[in-house]
Amino acid sequence: MDYYNDQGGYRWDNQRMEVGPIFVLSLPKNGTTSLQKAFESINLNSLHWVHSSAGSICKQNNKSFTDIRYTGFMAQELLVGHLIQNNILNSRPALSGKLSGVECITQGDYLYWTKGNPYIGYSHEPEEMFYCSKSGEYKIWPLCPYSRMTINKNAYEWIEDYLQCVVPPYGRSFHGDPGNPSTWYDRQYGDNNKKFYHGKWHVAGYFPQFDKKFIDNVLKHYHNAKFILSTRDPKEWITSISKWNDLRQRFIEWDHPLLPHGFGQKDNGLEHFYKSHVQFVKKVIPSDRLLLFDLNEDQEIIQDKLRSFLKAPTLQWGHFNKTN
Repeated sequence: MDYYNDQGGYRWDNQRMEVGPIFVLSLPKNGTTSLQKAFESINLNSLHWVHSSAGSICKQNNKSFTDIRYTGFMAQELLVGHLIQNNILNSRPALSGKLSGVECITQGDYLYWTKGNPYIGYSHEPEEMFYCSKSGEYKIWPLCPYSRMTINKNAYEWIEDYLQCVVPPYGRSFHGDPGNPSTWYDRQYGDNNKKFYHGKWHVAGYFPQFDKKFIDNVLKHYHNAKFILSTRDPKEWITSISKWNDLRQRFIEWDHPLLPHGFGQKDNGLEHFYKSHVQFVKKVIPSDRLLLFDLNEDQEIIQDKLRSFLKAPTLQWGHFNKTN
């Protein structure tokens, strides 16, 4: 069923909604499950990190959602983030293919353990990464997410200066053909052309919340698209991800320009990552399309904000998947 028209507007009780599709840009453990439940309460076709076919596919293969979330079972076919990446890399609207008909994405990011290439799904082409300087000014440096070699010394010096800590001794130093990840190896594991990924666990990660190409794609193809950013005190968020299974460890092992491998061990590294994300969203999303709210606000106030923003006659809001 094709839920949206050429203007990106959805039907609501057999009438066209004035807004849609809806993209939640919050980081995990920021009320994304609660937003998923809220959208389900008004019968919106909403996806939360995984495709709707995941349940039946797991059953057929004697797997569970845990296998998808933690070790990437059929990740490229089932994880919402991979499906989004694939559409963008092929110059299609973000909600194409297996995501056709989806009205809301409440969590599109992924972080999972893999012994394969942790950068699978990224473009070979150089991209732009926004980061926030100490003065609050946004700056840009070019990078290719396939290779940390293009994140230059100045970028490391800035991160090191900002966090007042030293780049971990296990920082990556890739060698090989930058365009062919299968040839990469790291001197810390020896110089005998030992492949970087062989037999070692790494974290594959993608956050559309930080992907300017994703934002540009949505703004181009969905003229009525709306965005939601729920936030909380960064220290509360750090406490929450530290309690949620091995989520903090995955952030530690992940490698991202704003959170290089190992920097998640320090609270101030994660706090800067969190604050940079909030500022990035505010920078790139038009204010009239963005709803901001804090999870510590009164539940009735949050509920009223969501109803007004979505022009929904009714909507249920509550806390789900809560760890702190």
